[in-house]
Amino acid sequence: MQNRFLCFVTASTALPRGQITVHKVGGGDFPVAHTCFSRLDMPEYDDVALVHTRLRYCIDHLEEAGFGLA
Repeated sequence: MQNRFLCFVTASTALPRGQITVHKVGGGDFPVAHTCFSRLDMPEYDDVALVHTRLRYCIDHLEEAGFGLA
């Protein structure tokens, strides 16, 4: 699960040289990763369970977004 999260945020399964940053954003339904910057934009959710569900959905569908794990 950790490797898939890293792949979602950084496009790599290795730790980045710098930090992974998380930014709160006002709109949007799902988290958005900016892999060039190791940055994750997280919408402000009202429920912690929704955070888990939406992030898990993104991680579970990496291959559909073009992230193949070799």
